[in-house]
Amino acid sequence: MSSNPYSPPQANIEQTRTHTAADRERLEKVRTGQRLVIWSILLYFGMGALSALSGSDPAMASVLGLLIVAMVVAMFVMSFMGLFRMWSGLDTPMIYRILMLVFMFVPLIGLLILVRSSSQATKMLQQNGYRVGLLGAAAMPSSVPAGR
Repeated sequence: MSSNPYSPPQANIEQTRTHTAADRERLEKVRTGQRLVIWSILLYFGMGALSALSGSDPAMASVLGLLIVAMVVAMFVMSFMGLFRMWSGLDTPMIYRILMLVFMFVPLIGLLILVRSSSQATKMLQQNGYRVGLLGAAAMPSSVPAGR
């Protein structure tokens, strides 16, 4: 340690965290599953906005109704695929997966399941050195600096 009280702190940034191939594959499942879950959450809110727009005009309501149905199908497919990938990477028990997939059909409960699962994935990815943003974590090279 330097005797100068004004010198900047020195960090050892040469340490790297390396992952085995199985760890990288598991983290990649969590990362890609989380991205699908986040997109399905955004579709969920988009469906709410579109349903609020479908007012008293019957022609507009039928067109928006078809669009909402397409968004519902896309949201369920994306959320089921994302949750399956994410939960397999998080080593979630099968009975929990089945129970949560059944509860996904309940509107508000489904949204809460998506948000909670995404937050679990964020925590795991951050612990393993990924930077997680609004739309999930970006792809990471095989070795990650320890402080990041």
